[in-house]
Amino acid sequence: MYSRFSIVILFGFVLSLSHLDVEGINNLQNAKQFFKNILHNTAKKSAFVNVYELELTRHSVSLEQFNLSSEVFNYAGRIGRIIKTMENSLKMLVSWTEEEVSKYSWNPKLKPDITKYNDLRELKLGDKRLVDTPGFHFKIMPNKSGVHLPVEVYNGDSTVFHTLRWTDVLDSIFPTEPNLHFTYFASLTGILRVYPAFPWRKQNVDMFDVRRRSW
Repeated sequence: MYSRFSIVILFGFVLSLSHLDVEGINNLQNAKQFFKNILHNTAKKSAFVNVYELELTRHSVSLEQFNLSSEVFNYAGRIGRIIKTMENSLKMLVSWTEEEVSKYSWNPKLKPDITKYNDLRELKLGDKRLVDTPGFHFKIMPNKSGVHLPVEVYNGDSTVFHTLRWTDVLDSIFPTEPNLHFTYFASLTGILRVYPAFPWRKQNVDMFDVRRRSW
């Protein structure tokens, strides 16, 4: 069955800021503005020191010594655990996806038609289905994936048609792994399914083709 689809599965992910508490996010934002003010008003080393000391007096900032090697080791361990968690989540998604495609029944009597799917290029910024969601910097469509097809790919083609049909079930699989921010499925037919869906960047001529990406 796998050979009929010639499938390539490609999953990508981004760490969500939603795992940080509100205080942690505010501290990061304050630190960003703090150093931005310093760099914006500084041209020389002496000026940098003066502005730095001035900013320290304006904010409730405390300085303390720490062991650099120990801190680096601790952060490396935390990052390693995060990556391992994501890796396990990806493996689970791949396993479930392979199971779904193995169960799909290729019906030769089923005539390809213009299959309905959530076209990312057709999503408008003002679409009411798009909502602000914690951890995302732009509006998304929660619990729904979107599809991008290269301009030269016909969605009524038999292989494309059936791939669109069976990958629709991925909308029930992708949300099961909350450790992943964005999830991507790509096939050799050029289908790119992204979860959650978001408006595709508008271009005069959309030349994007997942099969030609360096990844």
